[in-house]
Amino acid sequence: MMRKIATLVLWSTFGACTIVPNAPHRLQLDNGSWRPWPDSRETFTLPDKGPVDNAYWAPLARTSLEHFDTFDVGVIEFKDSGELWSPAQRDLVLSHVKRLAEHGGATIVVFIHGWHHSAAPADGNIVSFRRILKTLSAQDIGMRCQDDDRPKPNRVVGIYVGWRGESIGNEPLNLTTIWQRKKVAQRIGGWPQRAEAERIQQGKQQEGQLADLLKRLDKIQKDANASLQNENTFTSLIAVGHSLGGAMLLSAMDRIVLEGKDELTCGEAVPRIGDLAILLNPAAEALRYKGFNRSLNCQFTAEQAPVLLTLSSRGDTANRAAFTFSRILATLVIPPYWPDFPSSLFTVGFRRTMRTHELSVPDENSKPEITYYRSDLSPSMTDVKRFDMAAAGRYGTTRLKPKGNRHPNATEPFMVVYATRDIIRDHNDIFSDRVVEFLLPFVTSVERKNILHLCSQRQDKEASGGAK
Repeated sequence: MMRKIATLVLWSTFGACTIVPNAPHRLQLDNGSWRPWPDSRETFTLPDKGPVDNAYWAPLARTSLEHFDTFDVGVIEFKDSGELWSPAQRDLVLSHVKRLAEHGGATIVVFIHGWHHSAAPADGNIVSFRRILKTLSAQDIGMRCQDDDRPKPNRVVGIYVGWRGESIGNEPLNLTTIWQRKKVAQRIGGWPQRAEAERIQQGKQQEGQLADLLKRLDKIQKDANASLQNENTFTSLIAVGHSLGGAMLLSAMDRIVLEGKDELTCGEAVPRIGDLAILLNPAAEALRYKGFNRSLNCQFTAEQAPVLLTLSSRGDTANRAAFTFSRILATLVIPPYWPDFPSSLFTVGFRRTMRTHELSVPDENSKPEITYYRSDLSPSMTDVKRFDMAAAGRYGTTRLKPKGNRHPNATEPFMVVYATRDIIRDHNDIFSDRVVEFLLPFVTSVERKNILHLCSQRQDKEASGGAK
C-alpha cells in the first residue's frame, strides 16, 4: 500500500508517464513467435573511446550475435515473467560459445545489467561491456597445464543478459519502479514471491530461467575442459551482475549453491558456476545473503576457491540511501522481516556484519596497472596455497585485506569486499580502470586454482600410460 501511495504522489506531481514497451530488442516477430535473425557473421568495428551516436549501433538490433575483431557478444533476453523471450536465441548464442570452447578454448564473461538498462544496442551498459571485452581480449589470456610454451590466446566472448530494467521512461517517475523491477529481477533469477511459488508448484508458471542458463554455460565449460587437447587452452567462465542484475544473479546463485537450504552442509563440496560469480554494487538486501554468510562457519579444504565475490563501494549512495529508503517502506508492512530489521534495510555491502574484506589503493597517486596476471602453472595440488584469495594480497596497485581484526579461513568461498571511492566512485562506476585492475588478476588466480586439479588428473593419467 505504501509503495502505491508513493507512486501516486509522484505521478500526480509530475504528470503522465511513458510506458517502456514490454518487448525484446534483438528479436523479430515471426508468425506469432519471437525468433532471432540468422547470424550474419558480419564483423563490426568498435569505435575508440568516446561518445557514439545511437545510429551507429542501429544495425546490431538485427542480430543476437555481435562479432568484433577480437571478441564476440551474444545477447540473451528475458521476459518479466522470468522466462526467455526466445529459447532459439539462447540456443544460437550457446552454440557459438560451445564451438569456441571446443576449438581452441574461450574466455566467457556473462554480464547482467541492472535498473534503467536494457538489451538495446546503444544502451550504455552494453557499450561499456564491449569496451571491457576489448580490453580483456588485448591481454595474453589462456592457460594450459604446461607453461613452457606461450599458449594461443583464448577467444573472448561476452554474454549480455538483457531484461526490461526500466518500465517507465519519464524521470523522475521511473524512480517509482524500483520495487516492481526488483521483484522482476529476483523472479528471473529464481527467487519468486510466495504466490508465484505456488503457481510454479501448480504448473501454472515457469521458474525463472537464469539459473538454467548459467548451468548450461557451466556444462559447456566443463565438457570443453574435460576433453581438452594438448594444443588448446582451458575455457574459463565468470558471471557478473550489477545493481538489480546483482540481485538477479544472487537469486540464481542461491538456487544453485544453497539449493533451497538455509546454509551449506559443512564437509560437502561447494557447488559453483564456472570459475566465479561477481556481484557489483548489488541492489539486494542482506537478508538474501544470509545463507552464504552462515556458511562461512564451515571449514573448507585447501583446494576450495572463491565461488561468490561481492564488491560494494563506499561511494554507492544509490544503495546506501535510496535503496535503504525503499526497503523501509517494504519492511514495515512485512512482519516476518521485523526480527532482523537491519538486514532487511541494508544491502549486502552496507551490512557491516557481513563484510569480510576491504579494498583500497594505498598510494592514491598511483596509476592503474591493467595487465594480465601471469604466474607459473603447476599440476601439483601442493601449490594451491599460493592461491588463497581470501588472505591479504595486492592486485595491481590495489590492496585487499580482511576486515579489521578478522582472521578468515584463507579458502572461504564467499567474500564481501568493501571498496573505497577511489576504486568505485559511485553506484554505476563499475567499468573503471581500478575495478578492472583488481578483478583481472583476482579472477585469473581463481581460474588457475580451479584448473590445478584438472592438471593433476592429466598428469596422473599420463604417468599411468593412459594418455596418448
